[in-house]
Amino acid sequence: MLIPYPGEKSSIANFISPRIPEGIDSYIEPFSGMFGVYFSLRFSKMKASRNVYSDPDPLNCMLFDAMRNSPEFIKEVKNIRICEDRLNLAKSRVSDDSYDRKAVEHLISLCCGERWTSGLEFEVFKMKFSAYKYHIDGISEIMCCGWEESIRKNDSKKSFFYINPPISQSDEEHIRMASSISTMEGKAILSTSPFDGARRIYSGFRIESIWTICGEELLISNQ
Repeated sequence: MLIPYPGEKSSIANFISPRIPEGIDSYIEPFSGMFGVYFSLRFSKMKASRNVYSDPDPLNCMLFDAMRNSPEFIKEVKNIRICEDRLNLAKSRVSDDSYDRKAVEHLISLCCGERWTSGLEFEVFKMKFSAYKYHIDGISEIMCCGWEESIRKNDSKKSFFYINPPISQSDEEHIRMASSISTMEGKAILSTSPFDGARRIYSGFRIESIWTICGEELLISNQ
């Protein structure tokens, strides 16, 4: 995990990686968030030529674009001394500043949370950034869009999708997602916490139950 994020699933990356089929040329996460699973993948075993960051939140996409393309963003982050007042400033400025500054303020808010406890995660990000630079440079494309558009634009016989829908997703959206996965050309694994109706909605797929430090998780696959 490079950046803390609600619902991030780096804890299950060790279950996802062995299930990625050989021969894929595209890796896509339609709910990328902070790309927790991607940052945990071993590129030596997964040689996709396209790694697509895809998320509906424009601030998340802006942050990843800045990490990938903006030396000014990285320079500013490294020079910041974080404190409670700096967190409050980040919250007040995130909607009004320049592109790079918005990305900086969003990063601070994610690392420090809604209420100040410490700046540890922000300092950890600074230390981890260089270690994850290879993964950041490996991001081929950043898409700011919903999951349906992400699948539609990236689907092919050699595509692999890791899908991690938000816990608030409705049954109706899960039904649409099941339909989309069943008709796609590519391969997909969807992970979700168990919910009423999950096994009924995804009854046509392979379903595995795994346990992590966060509890039970269902892995739903069209493979």
